[in-house]
Amino acid sequence: DYGRADILNADLLNVEKDGRSALYSTDGTPLTDFAYGSYMYYELDCNIVEVASADETMYGFLKPDGSELLPAVYAATGTVGDQWVLGYNIVPGPEDVEECDMTSYDPETGGEILMLIESVIAVNVRTDTTLTFDRASFWYATEAESGALQVAARDGSVVCYAPDGTVLPEDDAAYDVEDWTHGYDFYYNDDNTLTGVLDPDGVPVTEAVYGGVDLYTADLGWFVAYSPDSEANRCGVIDIHGNEIIPIDYDIVVDWADLDNGGDVIVLMKDGVSGVMNTEGNVVLPFEYDDIVIINDRILALKDDLYGVYAFDGTMLLPHKFEALINWYASQGYIGFRTADEIGYMDTDYNVVRSVSLNDYEAFMDYSLCLGLGDANGNITILNVNGDTFAFDVETYDWNQTYEAYYGKLLTTVRNDNGHMALIDWNGNVLFDNMEQILVYDYLGYLITIDTDGIQTMYNVSIEY
Repeated sequence: DYGRADILNADLLNVEKDGRSALYSTDGTPLTDFAYGSYMYYELDCNIVEVASADETMYGFLKPDGSELLPAVYAATGTVGDQWVLGYNIVPGPEDVEECDMTSYDPETGGEILMLIESVIAVNVRTDTTLTFDRASFWYATEAESGALQVAARDGSVVCYAPDGTVLPEDDAAYDVEDWTHGYDFYYNDDNTLTGVLDPDGVPVTEAVYGGVDLYTADLGWFVAYSPDSEANRCGVIDIHGNEIIPIDYDIVVDWADLDNGGDVIVLMKDGVSGVMNTEGNVVLPFEYDDIVIINDRILALKDDLYGVYAFDGTMLLPHKFEALINWYASQGYIGFRTADEIGYMDTDYNVVRSVSLNDYEAFMDYSLCLGLGDANGNITILNVNGDTFAFDVETYDWNQTYEAYYGKLLTTVRNDNGHMALIDWNGNVLFDNMEQILVYDYLGYLITIDTDGIQTMYNVSIEY
């Protein structure tokens, strides 16, 4: 009778029927009517479910018992800490993108629709307290350790609300809110609508000559400043004293790293190519790269489809010979790499730990911390980062239909002869076989098997590195 059922957590299901969704418990009990769109997302911190309206245009939240915490009538929603949810009423915004609060995709033109926040509703998950804010009284919100909602108004003032909605006195600990602008603020020239910067004492540190200024890097001692000509759409960097340290001649500030010693490293794009400068005005990497990102304490740069790695002073640590450098495994002490000739893993100091020559193999598949390698005869070897290998049974399992790896420990695969699934660990042990389906919810700590008779079984699973 049902189109599909998705598991949200160990207790809740998103069940779809006739194009509408309802919240069910995993014992099959319906908790709501089929009144929602297909989108449902379980918010772990707040223990609530985000839902969409039937036409998938508005959003809200449900409690785990199916009751509405915030009806699905808001253009955007969010959570603050583990006690508060927000619903945003949005209206079409100004023509100037610098003045809008958010953008949305316009399916008719393929461009952006500029939007303004008209009002915000805040609801406490535990007390059901509801607070309403107009545009002027709500800029952003954070949660104090006590669970109080800290709301910053657009004039920079802060009001803190207890979980029951009571306004807390100004000497309450909840008001100990870090000011990310460090007291700096904007001011405007009414004659030309251009922007300048005021210091914490309200004294101008720049003239009002900029199209806009981003203050969120005040703690680093510099700001991103934009050209007065909005059509030119250029930006640069000024310090907190108003001195220009990077000329306003760049497309965009992409990324940066806060360094303890020396000027901060800033990734910029100019005329479609990327480079790196520091806040002392020096070029660290010239503007000749296709893409640059900062990962931990390194600069990863792409040029001519090959990656290289640099230190923050511009010293090359790895040459541009890598087709892929995968930093996802760095927390486990490894970085995956692939060149034209080999594939394997390095440690985080870029020493090769394990690699194999691709000249010996016809194909490969990267499964997190293990690799599948196929030779010309169709034989498959699985290599894990520890250097252990096991043969992949090509007579039983289809190399071309191997599915997901879970934390580098489990591989799901499909049998050739009947399309049934098996679960194999990275040492070659078959944990489950001949299943219609295997669903591994590694982030929730369990998996579900469905056998050929349709019997579903749930297992706890612990995947440890």
